[in-house]
Amino acid sequence: MLCLTAEGCAVQSAPGCRDRAFGRRICLATFVEGSLTVRSRRGVLAASVCLLAVPVALLFQLIVGSGAEMVLHLVGGVGFILTAFAVFDFEPPRWLPWVGCLSIGAFGVTFLLQGISQLMHIDWLTYLAFQILGQQVEALSADVFLVWCSATVLLMSHGKVKLFGICVMALAVGAEIYSNVVRYFGSGAGGISPLLKLVLLLPFVWLLLESSKKIPLPEGAKKA
Repeated sequence: MLCLTAEGCAVQSAPGCRDRAFGRRICLATFVEGSLTVRSRRGVLAASVCLLAVPVALLFQLIVGSGAEMVLHLVGGVGFILTAFAVFDFEPPRWLPWVGCLSIGAFGVTFLLQGISQLMHIDWLTYLAFQILGQQVEALSADVFLVWCSATVLLMSHGKVKLFGICVMALAVGAEIYSNVVRYFGSGAGGISPLLKLVLLLPFVWLLLESSKKIPLPEGAKKA
């Protein structure tokens, strides 16, 4: 057991206690074992799946010789949908989690349908996933999700993770603005560097760090 008082330890044999001047004791870095948990397990899982989408797709391409885009859409789609549930583990204003949930949920559904259409080769599904959702929903939902990330970084994050989040969101928002400008002036997706697209995964690095933060267990969980 950890003790934060400078007058004496509740348990004299507690590890970390040592004698100070005038016979006083102080306990160093104290907490009850098992009293901390990660902020969002769903966030850790979702961010991990999203960040693994690219290396898994590249590995699949090396092994099979094709299909990297399909795997990227399938794995990424699952990760984005998981993220839609993870946003409720944070506690900003009540309306904000719904912004994140609906935006990244729509983005995830679009990605997942694109992957399924590439796997099944169904004409109507391909048209729905790429021509309708891919053209009208995908970009807008990604932009709105970046709004949620930016707001959560500013309102909820703290310390070094917050500073990292601000830098990451500045890069991601800048990359998204540049991508929208390129598309608007007719260069199309082919005019956007793949490396620039990878910058849009940086918010999930912040999400992983933020979700991994240690927080005290709720009282009910401690008693259980």
